[in-house]
Amino acid sequence: MTASDRAHVRRLLADTDPLAPGQYAGAADDADGRRTLAGILADPPRRRPILRRRVSSRRRRWLVVTGSAVAVVSAAGAAGAAGFAPTSVIEGLLRGEEPYTTWGKLDTSKAQLVIEARGPDGALAQWWFAPGEKGGGCVYLRSVTAHGKSDGSTECSGPPGILPPRDEKLRISYAPLADDWMGVVGRAAPPAVRIRVTFGDGTRELVPVRADGYFMRVFDRRRPAGTETVDTAALDAEGRVLASQRTEGS
Repeated sequence: MTASDRAHVRRLLADTDPLAPGQYAGAADDADGRRTLAGILADPPRRRPILRRRVSSRRRRWLVVTGSAVAVVSAAGAAGAAGFAPTSVIEGLLRGEEPYTTWGKLDTSKAQLVIEARGPDGALAQWWFAPGEKGGGCVYLRSVTAHGKSDGSTECSGPPGILPPRDEKLRISYAPLADDWMGVVGRAAPPAVRIRVTFGDGTRELVPVRADGYFMRVFDRRRPAGTETVDTAALDAEGRVLASQRTEGS
C-alpha cells in the first residue's frame, strides 16, 4: 500500500477509530477512556458459555438414543435366541385345549421350549410347554426325523402343573423320543447332577442334569417290540444315589 493510499484510508476511518483523538468530551475522559478501551481490545476473546452448554446437551441426547437402540437390539437378540414355536408345536399343544378342563384355554403366545436332544441319526426330540388360563397347562413331546417329518404327543394337567416342580426328587419318563429312538426326559431336584439309567442287559448310560434340573437324552436304542423296563437313579456329584425309580417304556 502506498503512502497516498494509507492517508486516504486514514481519512475514511478517522471518525470510526475509538482510540482516535477527539472521541471523548474532555482531556481526562479522553486519557482514562482510551486506556480502558485499549485494555479491553488487548484481551483475547472469551468463548461464550452458551456454546459449551449446547454441545453438552447434544451429547446427552445422543447417549439416550444410543441406550434405547442397545435395549431394542438386545430385546431383538433375546427374541431371536428364544425363537418362536413352530406351527406344528402350536397345533400339538392345542390338542389338549378344552375350555371346561382344570387348565382351560392355553396361552400359546407363551409356549416355551423346555429342553431338546438329538438322536443318533440326527433326529430331534423337543419338550414344549404352554400354560393354561386356570393354571397348569400342556406339554408337547415333539419328534422330528432327520428328513424333517414332525410328530408328537400331548399331555395336560391342571394345578399344580404338568411340569415337574423344582423340589421333586426325580420324575422321569422312558419312551420313544426322536423317531423310533428310545430316551429319557424329566427333572431331578438339587443336588442331582446326573441320571444313571441301567438297561435290562446290564449296560448303563449317564445323563447330565442341567442347572434348572431338567434332563433329556436320546439313546442309540430302537423302540422295543414290547415293553422294556429300566432302572433309573438321580446321583449327586459324589455319585451318591438321591432318588431311584423303575421305569417302563414301550
